Amino acid sequence: MPAIFTLIFSSSFAQRAPRKAELKPAKPVLVKSTVQISNDGHIEYFTIGNVERLGDSLAVRTIYIPFDINGPAPAKDVVVTLNLINEFTTARPVFDNRNTTKDIVIEKELFNGKPHTINQGVLIKFNLQPAISGEANIRIGKGGSNVRLNFDYIRSAADIQVKTNVKPDEKSDIPQTPLSKPAVALVSGSTDVSLDTLLSPNITFHKYAKVKLRLNRSEGKDTIIKFDLFPVGTLENIKLAGTDAGHATLKLYKHDWDDTKEVEIERDVRIDLEQAAALSGVQLIDIYLPDGKVKHTFKINPYTSKKKAVYKPIAAGGAEIVPGATANIERRYGSVISALDTISVRVKFNGNFSPEANQLLFGFADTALNKTYQIIENPITVTREEWVQGSKKKPDLETELKTAMMKDGKDESSASTEAKIQAGKMTEGILVPLHIRTIKATDTLNTVRDVDLVIKGQTQILRGSQRLKVIVPDRTFWAEVGTNFDLLDNIKTNNFYAAIFGHMKDVATLWSKKHPNNISFVGGVYESQSVSQSSSLSSGFTYRDGSSNILDSLKKGYPYYTDTGRIQSTTSVKSIGLMFSPQIRLNGKRLNEDGFHWSISTYFELLWQRITSTIDYSKTARNIVAYDSTLTALNGRTFKEGRFDFDSRSHYIGAGLSTYIKESDYTLYLNGILGTTNQGFTIVNPSRIGNSTQFKKLYDLPEGYLDFLNAREPKHRWNAFYVIQYRLTEVAFGLTFSGEVRGLLLKGAKPVVTLALSKKFDLTALLKPLLAPF
Repeated sequence: MPAIFTLIFSSSFAQRAPRKAELKPAKPVLVKSTVQISNDGHIEYFTIGNVERLGDSLAVRTIYIPFDINGPAPAKDVVVTLNLINEFTTARPVFDNRNTTKDIVIEKELFNGKPHTINQGVLIKFNLQPAISGEANIRIGKGGSNVRLNFDYIRSAADIQVKTNVKPDEKSDIPQTPLSKPAVALVSGSTDVSLDTLLSPNITFHKYAKVKLRLNRSEGKDTIIKFDLFPVGTLENIKLAGTDAGHATLKLYKHDWDDTKEVEIERDVRIDLEQAAALSGVQLIDIYLPDGKVKHTFKINPYTSKKKAVYKPIAAGGAEIVPGATANIERRYGSVISALDTISVRVKFNGNFSPEANQLLFGFADTALNKTYQIIENPITVTREEWVQGSKKKPDLETELKTAMMKDGKDESSASTEAKIQAGKMTEGILVPLHIRTIKATDTLNTVRDVDLVIKGQTQILRGSQRLKVIVPDRTFWAEVGTNFDLLDNIKTNNFYAAIFGHMKDVATLWSKKHPNNISFVGGVYESQSVSQSSSLSSGFTYRDGSSNILDSLKKGYPYYTDTGRIQSTTSVKSIGLMFSPQIRLNGKRLNEDGFHWSISTYFELLWQRITSTIDYSKTARNIVAYDSTLTALNGRTFKEGRFDFDSRSHYIGAGLSTYIKESDYTLYLNGILGTTNQGFTIVNPSRIGNSTQFKKLYDLPEGYLDFLNAREPKHRWNAFYVIQYRLTEVAFGLTFSGEVRGLLLKGAKPVVTLALSKKFDLTALLKPLLAPF
């Protein structure tokens, strides 16, 4: 037994012993033969010395293209496809096969396993022009390295040597033949026109013949061509008119031609006519070019009156509108002016159907609306089946429902109750779809207007009407043009006001799932001028002026003066601003809904400001004259100025609360902001601030003016500021009264007040005429 177990164990161990790995032969690595153009981008210049002419309009040159080849010898010769790409050249070169592609063969024996360069000759043919320029490229396939062919150095074909033994067909073997002079040919055709009305006798008018012209391949030029007009037979009660009767002219422009191919164009040729009386038949006029080869026939058809469709209105009292819920039409004028809306009006019929009186003609209760809205496919014809359906009354419906329910096994009492409920849910009449087109945009940006539809020809007492609510949402972007106001000396205008604003309402959601789309943005750019502010000083003012530099020989000095009285300084601020204010709405209503809305507002603004101070000396009098002995002493005195201008560029960063109130045709926007600014000036009252350390003189202001000039520079670069902005808009006409109160939170600083009255305009509608061509 032990011997048997030993044998089995040994055999099993021998089977599980690992074997040595068998070595497999490695796969051979294939090395591919490659061909590419050497010296990428090198230029072959075509000059009068290295090309040969083949007649009057063709030239040739053989160029040698260097190829870098590498790899072992392939099994067979390598075929390489060259592409000749014309780029901005009038030479239009081709290979000797008359095409822009050519296969060349590189013999397999040229591959020796090592990289080296070979040269292959290629014949290039090209057109001779009075002045050749531009370049072409030769590439392998669609990409990779290339050889550039430059034709800029051939200026005159006359100097090129003519090649001997030219083949007969070599003058024209390039498909793109040289450009010729512009030529025009008439294409045979005809035009039918009809007279619009019975014209008054001897009144000159014109019609247009649509002629086709064939233009040869040419660079073209502005050309006026003349047509000959020949009446066919004797014209009846009509004749050719104009200062050059019997001829017509047409201007063709340079861009009508194509220098690569022959083209056909269609143009309107004006034919001047004069009618003596009504025509009884067709009149013919043949139109020719001066060559007289091809004609275009102009047919004049007599006036024929158009038969008006017979209107068959439903008799009075036969139809009435079943008042339903108000239908809304939302019209965005800025995107689509001529827009189409479909609404449904429920109409019921009374009496018997008549095929001679079965049309509904809808209209507006206010006929003035016909200038703004149009009901198309009106009148509407009612079929017998529609009349029967629209004539059913509620009692009939209730009886029918009760009978049907009793057939289903219900008792009379329960069937009657349920039938009344079901009949109450059902409505009399049939739904008639109406298509209403907006044909004219009203002069407004935001309005809600109620419109009543009626059926014409019906007695409207107890015959119903359908109420439509036409909603024009407030435009996201708009322009404003108006004026600023000054309150210093009565109310008067002081500046042309202009602005472009945007109010993107409820565009995103932040934080609150309870109030979705609670993010809005207000921004814009504007130009305005503030209300003027003045201050005055009653005291003496010592100064020099233009006459002070003249020496007074008697007094032996240079005069300076002192005026006494009231000096008045008036300051205004002109601003160009760029502002942006993201806002988070805090209540549930969307901004487009009527009601009160308030938001957290952040505020960023960049302002360019010009501060203008004008000084009025009209209420002063000169009463003291003194003299300085030297000009140096005189120049140290204050020069008398009438106006100071200062420029400032300011940044504003802040936050606050904004309120937006929308009620029907009125909106009120209030925005209160607190923040910080580097505004470099402020308006003050000089008599009240005294020697306050919070302010310093404005830039290089002479010391003598500090006592009465009401503009100062803050001591610190950054200061706290406040701004309160307001906008009251009457949306029906787009009139806006707006303004702001802006100032620094410094003791003695006065706010800058701005007032404006403006008209809002749809910015999209203003830009549409400018952008339409694009």
